[in-house]
Amino acid sequence: MERSALTSLAPGDAAVALRSLPRRFRESFRAPELAGEPAALDPAAVPRSGGPSPLGLVLGASRALDGMRRAIDRTLASDSPALDGTVFDREARDRLSEASGSIGGALAALEGSVEALAADLDRAPLKDWARPATVGGQRVDALELLKEALASARTYLDRLGPTLESLRRET
Repeated sequence: MERSALTSLAPGDAAVALRSLPRRFRESFRAPELAGEPAALDPAAVPRSGGPSPLGLVLGASRALDGMRRAIDRTLASDSPALDGTVFDREARDRLSEASGSIGGALAALEGSVEALAADLDRAPLKDWARPATVGGQRVDALELLKEALASARTYLDRLGPTLESLRRET
């Protein structure tokens, strides 16, 4: 999902959308997959067609939200911080994502990432979302960073369903 699709997003709306993500990710999995039953697909498996595993997608969403939260926190707390140019580079973030652990642990990490960012949203005064930062020479505001956080997480969610279906057909 492109962040430009979120042009009229307000911080309060973003908090609601963020808080729905763990449930939506969890609902993509079947009960045996969440329970780790032997007959269920392996969430760490990569589809034959390529791309990340379901586990990698959940962890990627969590890491994206964590990274964007750090950028947002810095923007809300500092005067015009210069942020790493990779803040908006989803491919760079994906290259850093290793998929290990359980799907239950990954979903719990995602929920923790969501709650931490949503709590920040609840605390920040509305006027602070216009605070500027610079990302790779481009001037943005905290709200633009928030939109990128939500758009990134949605991109992982949008990829999860087709990845799971592909793996289910392969097994």
